[in-house]
Amino acid sequence: MPESPGLDLRLSVAENLRCFADLCEVPDAGGRIDRAQRAVNLADRAHDACGTLSKGLRQRVALARALLPDPQVLFLDEPTAGLDPVAARDVHDLINALRQSGVTIFLTTHRLEEAERLCDRVAIMNTTLRTIGRPGELRDRLFARTLTVATLEPLPDPGRVFAALPPLTAGARTARPATSWPSPTRPSPLPPPPGLSWKPALTCCRSASRATPSRTSTSS
Repeated sequence: MPESPGLDLRLSVAENLRCFADLCEVPDAGGRIDRAQRAVNLADRAHDACGTLSKGLRQRVALARALLPDPQVLFLDEPTAGLDPVAARDVHDLINALRQSGVTIFLTTHRLEEAERLCDRVAIMNTTLRTIGRPGELRDRLFARTLTVATLEPLPDPGRVFAALPPLTAGARTARPATSWPSPTRPSPLPPPPGLSWKPALTCCRSASRATPSRTSTSS
């Protein structure tokens, strides 16, 4: 299934599926079209012109078309590209249903959370194959498992500041010496916002229970 469905927008959902079934000489075309439409929850839109459908519904039609030959292996190229969150979730549910029915699916995506949610094994490519493994294995291998907070000056009472955090790793609460500046060039500190005051700080390293790509990018 390509990223762009390539449907004839003048034809209805059922007519598009019938055209493809005839081209591929699918046996029992009528029965398979009905089953494919029910599988993607489009039975009630069978007679609607594809030109009147949203992009999410057109992606469903394309997925129904891919199901007509009753495949054991299915290739999906960016099936949720350009879809809103609700439509993307619907496509995810359909893919999961196909997985549970025993269909082997090759999925290409730029969304790490989508690959983690849908795939048993993930291959990362950049011109060539870089690495392959299960999502949990790749997460542990590629992303940091610690969150480092570096501050300019040590805190007088670090326990009070970090009391709400989970327990820190041994040796994490170690103060980092403040940078020494030559007195003529040392910059003047900025005044705090109204109602707030600046306090000395501490270098802290907290062990993350589960690192994710989004947290990694946020902390970088």
